[in-house]
Amino acid sequence: MKHLTNKQTSTLKNLDHYIQDLFKEDKTGHDYGHIKRVVDLTARLLVDKANPFVCLVAAYCHDLFDDKLEMPFKSIEELEKTSELDFEGQDILIQKVIDELGYKGGFKDVSRSLNAQIVYEADLLDASGAIGIGRAFYYAGSKGHIFHDPSLEGIQASNYDEYRNLSRNVIAHFDEKLLKLKDEMKTDKAKKIANHRHELLVMFVKAFKEEVEGRDYEK
Repeated sequence: MKHLTNKQTSTLKNLDHYIQDLFKEDKTGHDYGHIKRVVDLTARLLVDKANPFVCLVAAYCHDLFDDKLEMPFKSIEELEKTSELDFEGQDILIQKVIDELGYKGGFKDVSRSLNAQIVYEADLLDASGAIGIGRAFYYAGSKGHIFHDPSLEGIQASNYDEYRNLSRNVIAHFDEKLLKLKDEMKTDKAKKIANHRHELLVMFVKAFKEEVEGRDYEK
């Protein structure tokens, strides 16, 4: 890849294999496939002023410290020592990017570095569109949530604890988070991708609610 040294390219290949093995048992939608898509999206969103190596390593590692998952590392430094990967003294920058990511029950006006914004947008894009729809229901099923309960219609999370623990329909997640994703994009490429994927989300939510309520098309 442009702007990467041969050594950095080799490190990324080794990291790819390491992450693939680490996440091979995931059944929550945060598997290697998701991570690789975020990495590929990160590569698509890179701009001249960004640090490509830092961004791509952070993209590979962005779910290592997610509180939804059980991972054996506390920091990038710990990963580097355990895996014997060489991040060329940039572990602090990589950790900073990862620390600026995430969704804690609502979007906040956070000041992110350019590197963090790129990885942040890549991660959000994989939660949108057709893949985002599939991942939302797949994650809910992995946690044993019911598909849809009419008594839970209209219930949404209002804070982080509720976002993680409140019983509600999967479709509520679209109003809580997924339909807000496009407004988080700041880079030009991400905006274009997000707008297209947002259209799919809107059409799906409309069709889902019509079908649940028996208002869908009839001849």
